[in-house]
Amino acid sequence: MNAIVTIPATARDELTAAQRIRDVFAESAATSAEAVLRARAFVASLEFKTKAFANLDAKVAAERAASMKAAMARGEAPKFDISPELAAAAAEKMEIENQILAARAGLNELQREAEEAAERLAAARVEVGRKIEAVVLEVTAAMAARVNALEAEALEARALLEGSHNHYRLEGAKPIGFRIHDDVRRILQTNTLTQVGTTNTPLNLKGKASHGRWKDFIAALEGDPNAAF
Repeated sequence: MNAIVTIPATARDELTAAQRIRDVFAESAATSAEAVLRARAFVASLEFKTKAFANLDAKVAAERAASMKAAMARGEAPKFDISPELAAAAAEKMEIENQILAARAGLNELQREAEEAAERLAAARVEVGRKIEAVVLEVTAAMAARVNALEAEALEARALLEGSHNHYRLEGAKPIGFRIHDDVRRILQTNTLTQVGTTNTPLNLKGKASHGRWKDFIAALEGDPNAAF
C-alpha cells in the first residue's frame, strides 16, 4: 500500500484523536460497570443480613403482648417494654434497613452513570467508524487517481507503439481506479464482503481476495491508525 499511496496525515490524525477519546470513554465505561457490580454485591450482602431478623417482629410482638397482659393483670398501664436483647436486635435491624435504602440509592446513581458512560462510548465508537471510513475513502481516492494515471499512461504507450489512437477503453466505461473506489464504498456501506460471483472462477477468487484485503484493512484501522493495506 505504502508503495502506491499513504494515509493522508489529516485523516490519520483525526482517526488517532477519535480513537484516544474512544479509549478514554472505554476505560470510564469499564470502571463504571465494575462499580455497579460491586454496589450490587454490597446491596445483596446487606439484604442477606436481614434474614437473621426474619422472626424478630413476631418475637417483639409476642413479648410486648405478654408485657401488656401482665400489666393489665396488675391494674397498671402497659409500657410495651421488650428485653434488652430484642431491643438491640431491633435497633440493628433498623440500621441495616437504613443502610440498604442508602445503598440502593447509591446503586441507582452508579447505574445511571454507567448507562451514560456506555452511551458516550457507543457514540465514540460510531465516531471512530466515521473516521475510519474517511481514511479508507481518502486512501482509495488517492489510489484511484494513481491507478487511473498509470492506466492512462499505459494505454497511451500502447497506442503509440501500435500506431493507433485507440486507447482500448470502452466508450463510457469507468477507469479502473474509480471502479475500485466505488467497490470500497459498497464494502463500507454494507460492512460485508461484496458478492463478487457465485462460482470460484479465477476472476471471482481474485475479486473476493481483494475485498477481503480491504475488510482486513478496515478492521486493522480500528486499533491502529497507521495500519498498512
